[in-house]
Amino acid sequence: MSEKKVSFKVAGIHVSGPSAGKTALCFLGGKEAGPPWTLLGLYPKIAPMGAVFSDERILEILRANQPLVGAFVDCPLTVPPCVACTRPVCPGAWNCDDVAVAYMLAQTEKVRERRPKKRRVVNPQAQRLWDVLHVVDQVSSEQEPSYSSNLAPLVVRAQTLQRRLRSLDSPLTLRETSVPHAVKSLAAILGLRTSLPRDYRNFEVGRKTREKVLDILVRRRILAPVETWEFEQDIVASVDVFASLVTALVAAAWHAGLVEEPPAHFMPTEGWVYLPGPTRGWHQSQSP
Repeated sequence: MSEKKVSFKVAGIHVSGPSAGKTALCFLGGKEAGPPWTLLGLYPKIAPMGAVFSDERILEILRANQPLVGAFVDCPLTVPPCVACTRPVCPGAWNCDDVAVAYMLAQTEKVRERRPKKRRVVNPQAQRLWDVLHVVDQVSSEQEPSYSSNLAPLVVRAQTLQRRLRSLDSPLTLRETSVPHAVKSLAAILGLRTSLPRDYRNFEVGRKTREKVLDILVRRRILAPVETWEFEQDIVASVDVFASLVTALVAAAWHAGLVEEPPAHFMPTEGWVYLPGPTRGWHQSQSP
């Protein structure tokens, strides 16, 4: 853990499914709210130890690093409307009186009118309102439904972790991001090629891509130079550790007011996904 003096600290948590050993935790901080932010700590491979669950280890690491101004996780914290529904009888999506379901279907109809050939099927059993607002009008190979077979187990884990974090002396509220979308947003902000969200996870070019992204973040003064060689190697060698760094970056950006905030009409229970933006604030941190 770095001993650098900072005025604030944030945490980024990458949670994994059955293989909890891929869970990773990253801390960033700074003297001022905006970038460049300093890597303060990195905890890869947070696996269970005997009878101590992985989430208990996360809890103790976060407790030891308080005070924290924010903590972000890279998986859904809420479930789709149909999963959250407690009605004993289902009338079907098109007859449902749930506001979120009605809004999702209405948004889909607007997209179908504009782009009938590229309309994505919306299913309130697997998708949330954010999926519709941010993805249904795009052709996105990075997006999967919020309640897919890959993500559904992580939702339960994230919700359980949130309840545990409320037991801390200074309770923490988890916020959500999506690493593929965050990388895509950063690429757009920094004027980088848009294939990064695929390449950083690619088996053949993944490590080289992560090295390049880390180098760009430092050169553009988003991140301060990583002073620990082991930390740098962990970030570029592991998709999971890299994901925790990106999650922490979004947490730091949120603290600095450099993320997309939910619109006033967005329902808090529907799960907003924070992403980097707007462009202008990020470019103020860069060298001429």
